Amino acid sequence: MKIKPKIGIIFTSLEGADLDQDKLINLKEEVVRKFKILDLDKIYIDFFVANERNAKKANRILKESNLDVICLIVGIWTADSIVLSLIENLDLPIIVFTTSINIRTFGLDGALLVSATLKDHNYNYKFIFGDIGDRKVLNKIYDYTLASAVVNKLRGSRIALVGYRPRIMANLVADETSIKKIFGTTIVPIGFDELSTYLKRVNKKDINKKYNEIINSVGKIEVKRDVILDSISYYYAFLGMLDEFELDIFAINCFPNLFGKVCLALSNLNDIGITSSCEGDVKSAIAMFALKLISGRASLNTDIAIEDEKENAMIFTHCGSGPFTFAKNLKDITFKEEYENKTGLAVCYPVKSNNEDITIVNLVGINQNYRMCVLHGKSILLEKLIYPGNPIKIKFKNDIKDIINRIGNDGFGHHWMVAYGNHSQVLNDFCSLLKIKFLSLD
Repeated sequence: MKIKPKIGIIFTSLEGADLDQDKLINLKEEVVRKFKILDLDKIYIDFFVANERNAKKANRILKESNLDVICLIVGIWTADSIVLSLIENLDLPIIVFTTSINIRTFGLDGALLVSATLKDHNYNYKFIFGDIGDRKVLNKIYDYTLASAVVNKLRGSRIALVGYRPRIMANLVADETSIKKIFGTTIVPIGFDELSTYLKRVNKKDINKKYNEIINSVGKIEVKRDVILDSISYYYAFLGMLDEFELDIFAINCFPNLFGKVCLALSNLNDIGITSSCEGDVKSAIAMFALKLISGRASLNTDIAIEDEKENAMIFTHCGSGPFTFAKNLKDITFKEEYENKTGLAVCYPVKSNNEDITIVNLVGINQNYRMCVLHGKSILLEKLIYPGNPIKIKFKNDIKDIINRIGNDGFGHHWMVAYGNHSQVLNDFCSLLKIKFLSLD
């Protein structure tokens, strides 16, 4: 499920001046050696780009390589005009990495020249200075490349908006034009009448087979067999839509007509790598899709439930559509009657995570006002189901009241996507590439 980004690596130089160019050979060997630890597909240009001829030659290779990022290794002073020829018509984000070899190479000076020109030409780029052996430097290179790959994956993706949005949540409105322009994602509207057609096509043998698999895996069942079978039918109906409409993502409006009927379906779709959000929240679905590509795991679709000032923590939960794979043990899962509307079923379990890094993401906005807030904290163990959904308790460094006031005053919303790991920097780079507002709090 985790995406593997592809990076093109080019070593630049300059002809016609003595800048200790022979030192570039050692730098190249060190870069190749250090980059081996990065989980990236790597394409090396095996010659130094120091003139227009080699810039054009490298450009042709890069065009055919299906890259996510270009990484310029500027160890020697480099002409910005040559870089412009190198990247002409490539439309890719660029990493400008530089390090000081000695006082005669002027790599830092050349890299600053190149970066200033990239800025003037409105290229997406990241400037990184340091020692290539420094793990922090390598992490910056990896994070930016991963963010670029996520952006590329979003462009051309197709998201089904099933049943529009809840009447009581105007903030969830999805502007097809701006979402296409900024994220590159096409919204495919699907009405409840079409959903009924797909439900009629579902094979009962498939439903029964899935039923037997599920009941033998979870810990406890407190709903009737027919309720589970009904929920499974939606799972297969959505899979039918997936194939017919060439979909990548679902945003399904469960409120109020499908409350409790599709929770299990969404849970199981996320488990097989098909990102699916509830309440018709397209923007949260995009955030979940990004988190899946970054972390390699399904995320948890939640609301902020309540704060705990004593432990400086917040509890996040929702109605019960959490993926099985987010639970620490399948036997922690209980099928309960959906709590709020008393219809259908909820997939319930406390997230029994203790002192693990957790990333929580809110993505909201419309037109040119898209914005992302990323919270980072540590999980606190929940042994019991304190709410009939998928509660998770997260402790923060900064005062919890200050965090809540900040997210409210900055206009962030009520849906928060929860993922294992600390992905703040990748998401920062992601927002930078898309040119949307980013706020990080911990």
